Amino acid sequence: MLVSFRLLWLLVLVDVALIVVHVLSARLTTGHLDPAWLAVHRWRVDADGGVAEYFQYLKYVAMIAFAMILYRKCRWRSAPVLSLFALLLLLDDSLRLHERFGEPLGWMVHGCVFFAFWLVARRSGRQQERRLASRLAVLVAALASFAVAVDVLNSRLLHVATGSLLSATLELLADQPPNLLRLVNTLPGWLVAALAAVQAWAVANTVGVAASLENLRATAVGMAVVEDGGEMLALSLLVASLWLEQRRSHAPK
Repeated sequence: MLVSFRLLWLLVLVDVALIVVHVLSARLTTGHLDPAWLAVHRWRVDADGGVAEYFQYLKYVAMIAFAMILYRKCRWRSAPVLSLFALLLLLDDSLRLHERFGEPLGWMVHGCVFFAFWLVARRSGRQQERRLASRLAVLVAALASFAVAVDVLNSRLLHVATGSLLSATLELLADQPPNLLRLVNTLPGWLVAALAAVQAWAVANTVGVAASLENLRATAVGMAVVEDGGEMLALSLLVASLWLEQRRSHAPK
């Protein structure tokens, strides 16, 4: 048995519930366009400070606790390094360190710390420690694929959807008085986009803008399910796997 199935099913059940709420909260099929949902919503799985993110924090804390139990009960030398790895993930997510210092630097630090854990574990004389390191390496690779590779793909999709929205809003502005267009030409590009979105939203009968907003929202919903939902499930596997090892450490010899 690779993971503790009871805990795994519990974590996955909560993950799936959060993903379902994320999709339902967008109300894609109702025709109710809520621009605030595109900016922030506590039930979005990709929202900073959202419910799903806090659940991820609990998983990081659980990883730290289980790793330290393995060190205390089994004296695994790799356990403190694994605990440090989980702590860095927690700090990175909660303090937005990857946004301050750049994602490449952040993932390089994470990768070096995890490689140090894997190296210490592989040099251990304990078969269980080496087996856990190999299993966690696969799960961390899955976590990284969602956090890095899928993120790059999602960014491209988001640019396409945003471009469609901007095109529709600029077409709307083209129908406005010339004085307004001259004013727009003197503004920064990012402010032009913001004003265009506001103007588009104010015109209720603009079908093209409404359709573009709906496409943007649908794209954001789907991207979050793939990227953040995948990260949630991968982290649940990591926690459940560590739970199994610390349970085995308490088993009678």
